[in-house]
Amino acid sequence: MKMALFLDSIVDKTPIMVSRLLGRNLFQIADLVAGAGPKTTIDYLRQYHWIKELVNRKQIESRELFLHRNPGYRTAMGLALSYIVFYAFDVLKRIAQEPDKVLWHEDLVPPQIFHAMGLVPFLLEAIPIVLPNLNTEITEHYIDVAENAGYPADICALPKTSMGMVTEDQLPPPKAIVTSNSPCDGGMASYQMMERKYKVPVFRLDLPYKFTEQRGLEYYGREVKRMIGFLEDVYSIKMNYEKLREVCEEYNRARCYSLDIWDMMRASPAPFGGETLVFSHLGYPLGGGTKATTRLMRNMLRIARRSIERDGGGIPNERHRVILWNPPPLIYPYLFMWMEKEYGAITVMDMLTFNRHPLIDTSSKETMLRDLGIIMAYGPMAQHTRGPSENFFTDLFYMYEIYNADMIMMAGHLGCKNTRALFGMFREMCRKRSIPLLIFDYDLSDSRVVPPEGIKRQVADFMENVMGEKK
Repeated sequence: MKMALFLDSIVDKTPIMVSRLLGRNLFQIADLVAGAGPKTTIDYLRQYHWIKELVNRKQIESRELFLHRNPGYRTAMGLALSYIVFYAFDVLKRIAQEPDKVLWHEDLVPPQIFHAMGLVPFLLEAIPIVLPNLNTEITEHYIDVAENAGYPADICALPKTSMGMVTEDQLPPPKAIVTSNSPCDGGMASYQMMERKYKVPVFRLDLPYKFTEQRGLEYYGREVKRMIGFLEDVYSIKMNYEKLREVCEEYNRARCYSLDIWDMMRASPAPFGGETLVFSHLGYPLGGGTKATTRLMRNMLRIARRSIERDGGGIPNERHRVILWNPPPLIYPYLFMWMEKEYGAITVMDMLTFNRHPLIDTSSKETMLRDLGIIMAYGPMAQHTRGPSENFFTDLFYMYEIYNADMIMMAGHLGCKNTRALFGMFREMCRKRSIPLLIFDYDLSDSRVVPPEGIKRQVADFMENVMGEKK
């Protein structure tokens, strides 16, 4: 199953926009060749099999699912996907130019500090997150590689994909690695394998159990300072705090656009939703503090406004507003489109997108490091799947109210023990609040566990038997 990142059939009713996005992606390929050189580019293509999936031109599963969305919605999705292509080729170019500055970082350790230090941050989980949307067979191959190497079959498929790719040398090697103890034990333990594989220094940020308390945040702020000292020693580079201020101010600009988007998502009908929200949110772990992310969020906000004013919302028949909890099924990115077409059910907000933390106070070194520590502690999933159970539920029910939702959809990833342990409590809390709750079983990256048709059956049963929808 392929997702056409070249957008051949997403918005064929708006050919000018398609041409611009196609031109943007083609420019990124040309920029890689120019920046890295033809030989290095060819070497990349030979060694890293996943690159070919980014430029795959095969048709998507169903044109009708995309065309059901209004033009603004399709444009927003196209921009979010185009940003991912931009990141992949831009980071490969920079790795070729400055291999001694390559730093792997975990998705819950955003890159603002690394950008300020002039490093080349590579988000380790980026390709394992995107790859199942493009080709589940390749992803499942890497999962099998990890399990055959002796890693436990019952941990999350995301770190298994990462370990499989590392085992087969499918990622550009790092000079150092920065990770944390979030969001789960499986993800944290996977970095031990990478440390042994590459024999490079690894820094592990230690997020305390009660990180929402002042004492916990102060402790984590000291961890951030220790991380900077680690990077200064490994790369022989001193932190430039004036550059950090510039990066943080750029980050704040992007966040302001995102906050406006969140406000517009309260409109009914919503301007867009579903996987478009999740993909656009990747701009922060991939390129937080860069002009490219600011540009993405500014354009997404403009599209949201036009979608409401011109198109009357993202889909023509919004009947249900959904809050998604836990990561979406990467193996079936068309789930949201299918729900919109079949039931008028649009996902207006999700766990990964909704991150409530302050803008960065750039008045001093101390305030910047303090707020960057808060951003890391309150990152997607970190704030919800660590610590007391209240962390899991508070934002969820708040979102349900302010976005005027009428159902919650819990993606019951079988490898996520943190969240599955709370299902009984989850059902009881929704029952007391009279909130319709769908918990569907799936595996994040392995379609052999529950195939797309199995996910659709679970959703269809709920929509028809609980929400009163009939085909």
